[in-house]
Amino acid sequence: MSTDFEKKILESIREIFGYEELTLVQKKVLDYFRRRFYSENSYKKDLLVIAPTGSGKTLAILMPILIMIL
Repeated sequence: MSTDFEKKILESIREIFGYEELTLVQKKVLDYFRRRFYSENSYKKDLLVIAPTGSGKTLAILMPILIMIL
């Protein structure tokens, strides 16, 4: 379900931050975003992420924002 543009954003994030793979929290947030944003019956809901320090929460929240605004 990801677009070419989304793939380019993810590749850039991997290059800039040196990630080989997205962390579990990043994968879950991105999946949540995809299901909500690309769905025809999309409805907006708040998202609460609780995970340990260093798990990638900040980037997890920024990825969908970057995809939407760029």
